Amino acid sequence: MQPDLNWLVNPEVFAVGRLPAHSDHRWYQNEAELAQKTMALRQSLNGEWQFAHSPNPAARPADFWKEEADRSAFGRIQVPGHVELQGYGQIQYINTMYPWDGRSDLRPPQIDWNDAPVSSYVRRFDLNPALAGKPVCICLEGVEQAFYLWLNGQFIGYSEDSFTPAHFDLTNAIRPKDNLPYTVQELQNADHREQLPNTGRTVVTVMGAVRGVGGIDSWGADVEPAYRLSAEENHRLEFAIQL
Repeated sequence: MQPDLNWLVNPEVFAVGRLPAHSDHRWYQNEAELAQKTMALRQSLNGEWQFAHSPNPAARPADFWKEEADRSAFGRIQVPGHVELQGYGQIQYINTMYPWDGRSDLRPPQIDWNDAPVSSYVRRFDLNPALAGKPVCICLEGVEQAFYLWLNGQFIGYSEDSFTPAHFDLTNAIRPKDNLPYTVQELQNADHREQLPNTGRTVVTVMGAVRGVGGIDSWGADVEPAYRLSAEENHRLEFAIQL
């Protein structure tokens, strides 16, 4: 499937290639890892990323996801982090208005294609040896407000819902060394709902990978079925809680 900018204004498209939601439990290879609270099956991608900020989709580096692309003009940004707090874009303070009021006459699910900032992120990484040969997924914990994801020149998927973790299967695209993942974050139709005007409150609008790239991990098809419970059966669950 090829990515489409029109997904941004289509209320029926809010996820492409995204894995179903699941529990956020931790998993360990053995009891020793559990005792040490270390997870060899998870690899964080938080930290410094290459970054480009564009005022609208037409000005974005459209082919930056290609492995041979020239990214020499890209700057640097910390993930997780807000774009506007790291020197890019403009923080918007609103109370009873949408951020575009007075500039554009928009109705859901329209966006202002001339004033819809785009953030392009790039990071090169090697896969942890413990993950080699296993199903590999990526979790983006929270990206304002919609994003497209590529890995090694392949389109992986698309997701909205800014503060919902998004998981994607990378198994068929990842390689042991020199991986290139990309996320492109753009304004989208959910912005009308998230801004919530006329509430008498003040909203500070900031963008970016605000909750970071929680990890490359092996939670996948080989793990999930063992913990899946059928809704058609009765189950008894026992919990031990230590306070």
